[in-house]
Amino acid sequence: MSQMKKRQMPSVIVLLLITAKAVVVADSTSNSTKFEFMQWQRDIPSNLPLPPSLIYASPVLKFRGGDSGCSPSTATCENPVSADLTSLISRLGPAFKSALDANVRDHDSECASSCEIYYCGNGTAAPDLDYTSYSMGSVPPEDFQNDFKYPLDLIKVTKDETPILTPEQAEKIVKLAEEEGVLNGEYKSGKYKLGGDWLTNLPQTRSLFNSHLSSSIFPSLATLFPNIVSSPSVLRAHSVALLRYNSTHPRTDTHVDNGILAMTLALSGKDDFKGGGTYFEHLGGETVEMEKGGVTFRPGSVRHGGKKVTEGERYILGAFLLIENKVEHVRRLKNRGAEFRGKGELEEAKKYFEWALEINGKCVTCLKDLSEVLLVQDKVEEAERTLRKALELIPDDSDGLFSLGVILSKKGDAQGSIVAYEKSASINSDDYELQYNLGLKYSERGERDKELKCYSNAVDVKNDYGPALLNWGSSLAEAQDYDGAAEKFVRAMADEETTLKAAVNLAMVDNLRANGMAVKGDLGGASDVLEKSIGYLKKAIVEGATRGIVGDDSDFGSYLKTGKGLVGKLTMTLGQVFAGMKKFEAAEEVFRQLTKEFPTEKPGWMGLARILEMRHGEKAREEIEHIKAKLQGL
Repeated sequence: MSQMKKRQMPSVIVLLLITAKAVVVADSTSNSTKFEFMQWQRDIPSNLPLPPSLIYASPVLKFRGGDSGCSPSTATCENPVSADLTSLISRLGPAFKSALDANVRDHDSECASSCEIYYCGNGTAAPDLDYTSYSMGSVPPEDFQNDFKYPLDLIKVTKDETPILTPEQAEKIVKLAEEEGVLNGEYKSGKYKLGGDWLTNLPQTRSLFNSHLSSSIFPSLATLFPNIVSSPSVLRAHSVALLRYNSTHPRTDTHVDNGILAMTLALSGKDDFKGGGTYFEHLGGETVEMEKGGVTFRPGSVRHGGKKVTEGERYILGAFLLIENKVEHVRRLKNRGAEFRGKGELEEAKKYFEWALEINGKCVTCLKDLSEVLLVQDKVEEAERTLRKALELIPDDSDGLFSLGVILSKKGDAQGSIVAYEKSASINSDDYELQYNLGLKYSERGERDKELKCYSNAVDVKNDYGPALLNWGSSLAEAQDYDGAAEKFVRAMADEETTLKAAVNLAMVDNLRANGMAVKGDLGGASDVLEKSIGYLKKAIVEGATRGIVGDDSDFGSYLKTGKGLVGKLTMTLGQVFAGMKKFEAAEEVFRQLTKEFPTEKPGWMGLARILEMRHGEKAREEIEHIKAKLQGL
């Protein structure tokens, strides 16, 4: 992961570093040529003006796009060639064969485990349902890409008149799940927390779902995808979850699913919530609407997500599916590479991503993952070339464009980085990490209004996103809006990644705020600010020392040291404020506490001696003389 720092502030605020992501590419073909080519692929007359979303949604009729031999000028494209695993084993050697054998073992084990808890069998006759078909774009699925026939209209959505379940059946699933405690479930998926639970933890709900696998879901999938599903009996439910979207768990990020096929079953009606819905990035982010009981079937490698629910509740059931007689070697090699990357074994990760690309050179996620590894290895040019191959295949991949922005920023190409980030934001404006990084680039160029707008956008999506709140507060402090800065720093403390940094910055700002209040005679306000800030900072220091470094933060130790020093500074100021308010007892208590926490620091002892003289006079002479002697030894 690349790191990006916000500019250093003057002595007022300590500045914080915040994280970014991986890589992306620019579209080398002009938009007009690109859309002409896409219209030719879909047999749409070139003189017919259509919005991009409709062009994307139309099926590709003439060839698979994305091949290196595709040419808009000649309207030709080489046909993809199926990978010959025997030849690849001969060329890549026994380690590659061992990896494939491991894939087979894992696949067989997962299929067998699936049949222990989910329905396996031929089922009943497929129900007679009407579907709307959407193209998945010009790049076929990552596994078995040559088995999916053209046109690639592989996203199948039931029409409202013929849902796969009746509304009553959908409501029964939700009722059972709620009785089994699904309302208490929560888990993390990507950048967001989701409400809900896996069906492995909901036995009654799972039993009901199994009946629908037999009576409608598996038979329908076999009918819709006959080129890869030979019969309902080969389908396996791999990972199944019931998800609950609402204002506290509103969305998912854009992602692909971990199975050759996937499904989303709508368990709520369109009127049960506002916002929300399943969207597909290549369709311009438009929502595919389903009424209660409707279903979307699709290849797992289609980029999609759940849009933000603003009101009400949206229940869905999501499932990843395996095919018993088809091993997904590309997906499994890619997943194993990701495991090695997570453990820091970058060369092993790189090898597995490259093996996956040997089987399918158009695996976009493999190219993006490989690019990320290359970037971490500081092979920046190679990382960019690899990423640009992914973007040639899917030019509007918002994650890829985000990553391109990171790469170009690392290369010092600020303008190119901004262009990539802005294009990514035009596709997926709700990516809070993207908005944050774009804000950093605007900051470097001195475009403060745009910078703050990006931080605001990020926080609108994730209201406790510490990095954006920190830099937003720092920018406000630079402009001497200390009250506004303090509010942002307090909010940033809710993010574990930025708790200590936020508390340190808040302490610096609050010291200025308290001094300003004291000058104006508002000693009560000053004492309130200082007491709260000291409390925040002490709590953050204890938690930080206990928890240790969070994320990739080489400055953690310096923040811890700075924070401890600020505790003493603010406590000293608080004692002086209490003295100014003639609250001598409170002032003495503060200074005594200061000498206990910082016994080798002179200011606390000097303050204590002064307050003892003011409060007790000659009665405290012995202790005052003792303090003076101690000061001479410090």
